[in-house]
Amino acid sequence: MARVSHIKKSRVERLCHRGHVIPVGSAYSYAAPGYHGREIYACTEHPFRPSNLTTGARAEALAAIEAFEDAANAIEPSSPSALEELEAALEDLKSELENYRDMRQEALDAWEYGNSQLEELLDVAESALSEVENHSVDEWDGDEDIRDAEEPVEPTDGFTNDTNYMAWQRAHEEWEQVREDWAAHVQGQIDAAFDVVQGLEV
Repeated sequence: MARVSHIKKSRVERLCHRGHVIPVGSAYSYAAPGYHGREIYACTEHPFRPSNLTTGARAEALAAIEAFEDAANAIEPSSPSALEELEAALEDLKSELENYRDMRQEALDAWEYGNSQLEELLDVAESALSEVENHSVDEWDGDEDIRDAEEPVEPTDGFTNDTNYMAWQRAHEEWEQVREDWAAHVQGQIDAAFDVVQGLEV
């Protein structure tokens, strides 16, 4: 992975790797990925990610991991579709890691008498894919009807000891609790997926 250097104040304009100009006087970082690679630049708002500092197939695998992280971070835990979104993000990552594994296999197959370095790279790719394949998102066992229902409407008569008011209060408390339980479950599944993905070696 390329070494990153930091400049406190730019003397000339630079182009951030995200496509915009870094003005004169601004802080920035630079690196030169690959063997004698050209320099790339990053402003303070868009720091380099691992995929920016690596070249070749490994950069693509790292980019897939970063894409999963972005997708998972964008999930709203209270959304009824949150677990489906998480599963979709994991499926996308699995697909990319399958491509990465296949590419490593093809590279090794091209060597008639084998290649120990490529064998090690294939083992790493297969291990990463296996980690994702073996991870599953746990279903929620709560009441989806209550979770998806509109918030119970508070009675307008103002009598807090009225039967209707007390019934609303119980319904509202149950509605709130169910939604809190759902969001907590979703966040736990997101965190569990992050633990797996952030531990991957590619």
